[in-house]
Amino acid sequence: MTMILPINPEKPKGVDEQQSKAAESSPPPYSPNANASTSAGPPPTPGPLSPFQPQTPQRVNRFFLFSRHGSLSGTYLIDPTLPRSSLPPALLSHSGLKKFRKLERSAEKEKLNAAFRTRHGAISLDLGVVDAEQPRAEKERVRILVSTRHGHINVNLFGKQEDGSVDLDVSSRDGHIVLFIPPTFNGPIAFNTRRAGAVNFLPAFAQRASVVRASDRETLVFFRPVANGADTASKSTPAEGDDCCVVSSRSGRVTMGVSGVDRMETKPSAIGLFKQFGDFVEAQAKALEIKLTGSV
Repeated sequence: MTMILPINPEKPKGVDEQQSKAAESSPPPYSPNANASTSAGPPPTPGPLSPFQPQTPQRVNRFFLFSRHGSLSGTYLIDPTLPRSSLPPALLSHSGLKKFRKLERSAEKEKLNAAFRTRHGAISLDLGVVDAEQPRAEKERVRILVSTRHGHINVNLFGKQEDGSVDLDVSSRDGHIVLFIPPTFNGPIAFNTRRAGAVNFLPAFAQRASVVRASDRETLVFFRPVANGADTASKSTPAEGDDCCVVSSRSGRVTMGVSGVDRMETKPSAIGLFKQFGDFVEAQAKALEIKLTGSV
C-alpha cells in the first residue's frame, strides 16, 4: 500500500523577511477618530508687541525713542501739554540704557518734544501735533527730531497746531528721505545735500514752494499755505513764529510732498529744486537788467 504525503512547497529564501518589512513601512489603517484628535493643535500664541513699533496711536510729549539696529515706526500724537513720557528703563539693556540716558539728556537740553533716533534701522512715522484745548497768548513751538545714520526715513507730518509752530529736523547720512508736511505749514525749509539733483518736489509742494537762495551744499526754500500762495515770492523772509524744517542727507535722495494732497505713486514734478533755482537766478538777472537800463 502506497501512502501519499502532502507536499508543502518551500518559500524562496528572504520572502518572509521582505513581507515583514513591507508591513512595517505601510501606513496604519484609516481611523477618523484618530485623525480628528491629532490634526487640531492649539492656536498660535501672538508674540509680544515691540515698543519700537506700536500698533495703536501714541499720545506723547518729551518722548525720546532710540534703537541701535531696529526699525522705528508708528503713529504719534504730540501733545505739548502732557508731562514727560518715555520708554520704561526695564525694556532696555544696561548698555542701551546708558546710551539712551545720554541721548535723553541731549534732547532735554535741546528742548525737544519728540526725538526718534536709530543707527542702522529704517524710520517710518505718522506724526501730528495736538491742538491746545485753551487758546494761548503766545505761540508754542513744538520741536521734533528724526535721525538715522544708515537707514531710510519716511515721515508724514499730517497736522500741526493752528495757534503754534513746528520745528522739524530730519536727517539720514546715507539713506533716502521722504517727507510730507501739512498744508498749513508756513515757513522756511533748508536742504543740506551733497548730490546734485538729489531733491525732488511732488506737484502740490512745488506749487507752494519758492527758492530763496542756494549754494553747493545748502538750499533754502520758503513754503506758504495755499491761502497765501499768490504772494509767496514777496513773503520769502522768515519771521518770528513761522514754522521751520531742516532736511539733511549726505548721499541719499530727498522727496518732498504735501500731506493729504501729494502721493508717492505720482511721478515727481519736473520742477525740481535746481530747476526752481535756475528760474530764481534768471528772474534776479532780469530784475538787475531792468534796474540798470531803466527799461521794462
